[in-house]
Amino acid sequence: MNFKDGLKIVGRNLYTRKGRTFLTSLGVAIGTAAIIGMISLAIGLKANAIKSFENFQDITLLEVHPGYDQQPGGRATNPVITQRNVEEARNIPGVAGVMPINRVWGDMEIKLGRKAGQASLIGIDASDVTAFNFKMEQGVFISGVKNEAVVTYPVTQSMREKQRRSRNNKEEPPMYYGPGMGEGTGQTTDLLNKT
Repeated sequence: MNFKDGLKIVGRNLYTRKGRTFLTSLGVAIGTAAIIGMISLAIGLKANAIKSFENFQDITLLEVHPGYDQQPGGRATNPVITQRNVEEARNIPGVAGVMPINRVWGDMEIKLGRKAGQASLIGIDASDVTAFNFKMEQGVFISGVKNEAVVTYPVTQSMREKQRRSRNNKEEPPMYYGPGMGEGTGQTTDLLNKT
């Protein structure tokens, strides 16, 4: 039997068993379509998840915090990230920049003339600042010289004039109101190039 005879036998069997042939072909088509659909769905979900993370925050940015032992009965430790740790992180292949941040928690007051406002204080090492692509609405970012500061938009919105409320003309602490609440709403303070 040669190849031509084999094709004739296959054709005759397919023709005589039309139902089985149709159902087999239909099963192959449905299976192929299902696999293609699942792969397309997985690729789409992955792209959507990456896009939503990018909208939330830069996914190439990694924040490192010192660890604390939070196990019940664990030791109370207060670890710190040292300058040596920062240098080790800078030497990791693929790291574009490292910016150590030190936050001071608590009530801080910023004064400019008679205006005062509450703020948080964050100290940074600006040596790798260009790697982070910060966008400024106005002004320029810090260059790394001493006693330089960047003031964020909410700070200028919260600054209000100090009020004298007592009869003996003693200046009382300022009353702080957020934007859209209480006294002095709608006022802004220009802090560009102020010293």
